[in-house]
Amino acid sequence: EKCLKITSEKDIESAPVAFDTKDLSLLHIKKYLHEMYQFGYDEIRILFEDAKLVPEIQAYISSVMIGYEVVDQQAHSLTVKSISQSIEGEFDSILRRAFLVTKQLGANSLAIIKEGDYKKLRDVLVLEDTNDKLTNFCLRVLNKKGYKVYSKTAFIYCLVWQLEKIADEYKYLCQYLIDDGDVKLPKEVMEQYERVNTLFNSYYELFYNFNKKSLTKFATECEKMLKETIILQSGSKGRQDVVIGHLYVTVSYLYTMMGPLIGLQV
Repeated sequence: EKCLKITSEKDIESAPVAFDTKDLSLLHIKKYLHEMYQFGYDEIRILFEDAKLVPEIQAYISSVMIGYEVVDQQAHSLTVKSISQSIEGEFDSILRRAFLVTKQLGANSLAIIKEGDYKKLRDVLVLEDTNDKLTNFCLRVLNKKGYKVYSKTAFIYCLVWQLEKIADEYKYLCQYLIDDGDVKLPKEVMEQYERVNTLFNSYYELFYNFNKKSLTKFATECEKMLKETIILQSGSKGRQDVVIGHLYVTVSYLYTMMGPLIGLQV
């Protein structure tokens, strides 16, 4: 049967917006900009009273917002604009990079923890910053354009959001060990950390080479690890409880990420 299908690849347009930073701390200014970037705004005029904030705001924009540049600066305003449209077509490659830096974050952090020099964990936290930058970009593209299969946008959006949260858990775990450097992690906690990393690697492989047999195996392993991590924590009497808790949350994110992954297949 012959039919005519009409689609549009035009971005969802957004008018320039003004953002008044009055009564907001620098932390919350960053949070606002973070969400406005993800929403898909192409031009934001940032209004401020304290010019001392400008270098921090500019540094944040450069480090987190791919494609955004400062195009105008006045005494009490800063205008940022998306100047790169072509990069938005690289969604798939940037999502893969987000997966790979998260894999590296898990592997590198565990290697340093095994060495016992927790201060070196600061060196791997840059990988979490990179994950944040890449996943922010992916969420922005999904809000502006949708996914390549538009009906699957909600599924991939949920998956990317949780990928960013997994990197956060690694960051929180590392930061805890940096701040409290005399925490001794027993062998069983190290082994569980290794298994969590392996589980993440399995999800990565499943995402790019999906099959039902591997999905079932992955689900079984998640359920097993969730139970074992609870048992490990219940039998713990030390400060390693915090680390175990972050490992549990990471596994729970991976388990729930099966939902959007299945949604992408149906």
